[in-house]
Amino acid sequence: MARQVTMSAEVEVWKMGSVVKDRCNHTVSIRYLDEAIRYLDDRTPPTDEHRLRVTCSVTLSRRHSRVTLSVSPPTVQPDNFDILQDEVNSTSPLPYRHRAIFLDLTLDSINSQAPNCTIKQQRNVTMATGGASTHHFNASKLFDASGYVCVITGGGTGIGLMAAQSLAANGARVYILGRRMEALEKAAKSHHDPSGGGQIIPLGPCDVTKKEDLQKVVKELEGKEKYVNMLMCNAGVGGPKAPPEQEDAKELKTNLWENESVEAWNDCYNVDVTAVYFTTVAFMPLLQAAIKPKGPLENFSPSVITTSSMSGLMRDSQGHFAYNTANGATVQLTKLMSAEFMKAGVRVNSIAPGYFPSELTTKESGDDQKSELPHEQIQEKGHVPSARGGKEEEVGMAVLFLTKNEYVNGQILAVDGGVLNVVSS
Repeated sequence: MARQVTMSAEVEVWKMGSVVKDRCNHTVSIRYLDEAIRYLDDRTPPTDEHRLRVTCSVTLSRRHSRVTLSVSPPTVQPDNFDILQDEVNSTSPLPYRHRAIFLDLTLDSINSQAPNCTIKQQRNVTMATGGASTHHFNASKLFDASGYVCVITGGGTGIGLMAAQSLAANGARVYILGRRMEALEKAAKSHHDPSGGGQIIPLGPCDVTKKEDLQKVVKELEGKEKYVNMLMCNAGVGGPKAPPEQEDAKELKTNLWENESVEAWNDCYNVDVTAVYFTTVAFMPLLQAAIKPKGPLENFSPSVITTSSMSGLMRDSQGHFAYNTANGATVQLTKLMSAEFMKAGVRVNSIAPGYFPSELTTKESGDDQKSELPHEQIQEKGHVPSARGGKEEEVGMAVLFLTKNEYVNGQILAVDGGVLNVVSS
């Protein structure tokens, strides 16, 4: 039967090139300790105090650890009571991903009574390495966003709301921004679910094309949070539409000339490209503040996710010259920012969605800020191998992946049901 023993110690931890003191509390599960005590009791008078020294070598990671035990006096053979490696579960966050702590523990026992555990000596502290155990690959650990602070522009509907729900369901505090406070508040209220430990919080109003609005929400957020782990630049507009179907040049000119305007193109670029850049710049200090180095090679925890589109990766205009070229620019902007902003420790990636139910696609949303996209409507297009629109959860998985995977930077993730395998890109 395992006995739980709690030990506390001050340990030296290398952090940002200097040695700092860190108080750690760990609960150690020592199996077969009762058998060891009984082994001693059988060999000495019952009135004597018996001291069993257990030398404890502990290797700690952020979430789990291993402890190797040996005992003295040598007359007590470990094989007789089968002391093996046991887990040590940290009861407080550890600032360094891997370390080794070597401690001498003394377990005092009188007549098989429950032992008292005291630390006799701390021998040293060193860095440790090691691979992940199988339980580290559990989905609840891989995508756990507990304690994360996230900001999503255009978060009241569509892709932005899907992203907010997925992050909040996994423990994050998610601030959703937009021009319409009523829509933001309705979204937060309609999709409040405390079971995941997270929260969706409306913040605004904010027009991402205005610097003063961006500065205002950043200042307001600085009064609430010390950092931002993930910024999703999701606000977007569709732009003018004029399908170039005419073969006669004069008819083609008339169609495009009369159905599109310079102002509409500029509006599309301002929201879909320019605002992405200035939003990212505005939040850069809060993003960098989220860096909590666990080592000299682990500085890229905060990230920016831009919402581009599969339309920015294809050669077919779809009748949306402005929108498709703007999203192509967003893709290129993402690559530029990922290369330049990594010097500040911030990752930048992009999600390029296909057909998902959103106001941008369906032009409307219901009382719950959600839109409907019938499969038949997608099947009629004839170029979607999946023969359906994307599911909300499929956006959520993409957002969680780019938020949590700190080894991904500068990537464009198409979530399009295979369209780009069919349409020339």
